[in-house]
Amino acid sequence: MKYEDIIKERKFEDDRGPEDLTRKIGELQCDAEGFKKNIADLKHDNKSLAKEVSDLTETIKKLKEQLDNPSNK
Repeated sequence: MKYEDIIKERKFEDDRGPEDLTRKIGELQCDAEGFKKNIADLKHDNKSLAKEVSDLTETIKKLKEQLDNPSNK
């Protein structure tokens, strides 16, 4: 979507002309940057959790093998 289309689509309650519009655009850009950072953080957290699950799965497999074969310590 083009910048002009976004501006036309949004209805600003407190429109005081170009200065107010510029401020609102700046706020929206800051919000977008914040969302991008949140997404990056969540992706990192997701990868970390996936690694932990993988490690725990291996540990569980080893413990299960020990339970199934108690003489192979």
